[in-house]
Amino acid sequence: MSATTGGRVGDVFSAGLVPAQLESLRGDSREFTVASVFAAILAALALWPAAPHDSLAIWALVAIAWSLLREAIIHLYAARLSKRTLRVLLITGSVVAGVTWGALALLYFDPQSTPQAMFVSLVVVAMTAVSLVWLSAWSLVYYAFAIPAMASLAWVLFTAGNFIPGVLAATFLAAVLYLAHKLERDLLYRTALQGHNTDLNAQVQTGDTRIRQARKAVERASAAKVEFLAAAGQDVRQPLFAMNLLLDTLRSSDDAAERQHAIDRVDESLHGLDATFESLLDMSRLESSLVQSDVQSFHLRDVTTQLCSECEIIAANQGLSFKSRVRDAVLRSDPRMVQRIARHLVNNALQHTERGGVLLATRMRPTEVWIEVWDTGPGIADTELRNVFQEFYKVDRQDGNRSDGLGLGLTVTQRLCDLLHHPLELRTRVGRGSMFRVRIPRGSPRALRDSVLALPVSDDASLDGSTILILDSRRDMLDALEPVLRRWGCSVWPALSGEEAVSLVQMDAVTPDAVICECQLRGEESGFEVVKRLRAHLGDDLAVIMTSGESNGSDIWQRAAKERVELLYKPLKTDQLHATLLRLLGYLEPEEIVLTSGQSGESPSLL
Repeated sequence: MSATTGGRVGDVFSAGLVPAQLESLRGDSREFTVASVFAAILAALALWPAAPHDSLAIWALVAIAWSLLREAIIHLYAARLSKRTLRVLLITGSVVAGVTWGALALLYFDPQSTPQAMFVSLVVVAMTAVSLVWLSAWSLVYYAFAIPAMASLAWVLFTAGNFIPGVLAATFLAAVLYLAHKLERDLLYRTALQGHNTDLNAQVQTGDTRIRQARKAVERASAAKVEFLAAAGQDVRQPLFAMNLLLDTLRSSDDAAERQHAIDRVDESLHGLDATFESLLDMSRLESSLVQSDVQSFHLRDVTTQLCSECEIIAANQGLSFKSRVRDAVLRSDPRMVQRIARHLVNNALQHTERGGVLLATRMRPTEVWIEVWDTGPGIADTELRNVFQEFYKVDRQDGNRSDGLGLGLTVTQRLCDLLHHPLELRTRVGRGSMFRVRIPRGSPRALRDSVLALPVSDDASLDGSTILILDSRRDMLDALEPVLRRWGCSVWPALSGEEAVSLVQMDAVTPDAVICECQLRGEESGFEVVKRLRAHLGDDLAVIMTSGESNGSDIWQRAAKERVELLYKPLKTDQLHATLLRLLGYLEPEEIVLTSGQSGESPSLL
């Protein structure tokens, strides 16, 4: 028998009186009651000529009354009584019944009258045997009946000198007691097995349900992946196709204005591709549960300054206005995720606004700061509200077309807010516009770290005289990065491996002011280990920028902080790289940036 079944049987045995035992007692009680009443009347009638009438009548009435009372307890009052009370009544009643039928032997067994002695013995033995069928469901109740009844008969047989009948009576008592014990255990085992089978059936049904649910989840995930790849493919192919046409224009056109127009359009397409890949990476990280927050206290200006600079340009290109009514405050959250949330909300507002503009504003509250993004777009109908945060969902524009992009921006925003436990609220009016609000708790100024977000700087800011060692396992990355650094006035030394970079330093061919190193080089070579070797020659204060294209950036970020290196994710943004180099090399001192202040109690306005 299994451990589970054994445990269930043990529980059943320790319960004292289980429902199965009570049901068994109820099931045969009427037949036993009829038999007991009939036996009492038969015994009284048979012994009436030879026994005292008064005592015999009293005996018969007691036997009949107890049989009827027991029937009432079993069928009428069992459900109303506690288990303890029912046990006491059944055991006490069995003792009374056993003593009553034992009294028949003590009072009316006449050794001088063989027929009467045999009749009394037969009645007591018969009642003990018949009660075994009914009372064996609970052996203790049967013991309470059989022992006084058969012990009385055995006693009168021994005292009358009937040694062999007395031994037989004692042997019969031992046999029926053992049988009662076996019958009770069989009943309990059957009950336990039935319960175990019920549990197994329930587990099988639960397992089948879970398998069906898992199969449906896999099918939904597969369908979502197909939809995801189809949507991503479409949004990647369109700008690539546009860039191919624009490159043909650049090759064939001699008109400077036309060539500049094509270059601007290529730049826009590249920004669109970058936004698409950012959304894909964000969804990949969130779906894989690889995103972990780095909660800290930080200045709100570190999040919004660069964002406002970017959005002003984007809005101007679309013929829209972008205003910021942002007051600086110290917040407690993950600054990079907060910047990502704000960027998604502003980009979503710009994407769906055709006339008017977008406002980024803050409201100050005692324990939190509300970051709000307002737009003068078409608003969102009530029928679409429940879908705006779903993957790939795109709201219909006023011109009847669907909005550009993958439709992942608000999905990523919602999941980032959930990860950070920041409430995200939406208010909208059709034809008037929408407002998204994120509520972020305030932080402690004493817990501020150094700024983790680069300030925007002019692309003309010079890095003249700086020597940069760049280490990347791909030649095309080196070829793309080297002219950008030279344009900023840097002396550039490229290397394809850690051994090559360390050799350049060891031979004194180069003494770099900063190192730009890929996190994972060819094979098992780690950029962090290469940086340790370089710092062993150049000093621990060597400025290092580590680049990574991996989506599970949480572990890399922790190691980067431990190793005192700046971490930038691919694809690299030139303005971010430029600002980081300027700050690391001492060309840029973070300045206090004064932002337009709005009254916290007033509703922001775009006009």
